[in-house]
Amino acid sequence: MTLQGVDEDMPAVLEDMLPGYEEFPHGYTIGPVEYLKTLPQSEKLKYILDRLPLFRKAGWITDEVMHRYEQSLKIGDLESLVKASEQDLKTEQITTEVFAIIQGMK
Repeated sequence: MTLQGVDEDMPAVLEDMLPGYEEFPHGYTIGPVEYLKTLPQSEKLKYILDRLPLFRKAGWITDEVMHRYEQSLKIGDLESLVKASEQDLKTEQITTEVFAIIQGMK
């Protein structure tokens, strides 16, 4: 099976993330995942912290917000991150993908 386009160029960021047209990316889920809700708080924080660079590379989060989220996560403040994500989504500093992942951690 190969990836077939519809006569439009793939965004460069997405193309860089793909290993090749014949292989699909795997291992990344955009929406909430049930097992994440059962993780201890420290593992939830680590999960998001580890993925922030990927979110930035995909264009899902601004540099400013990424650094702010890193600070909150490093001190273990998931609650303020959840609240901040609501405002950051409204101001288009994060995408709905990042918002869904953060909200799924509640």
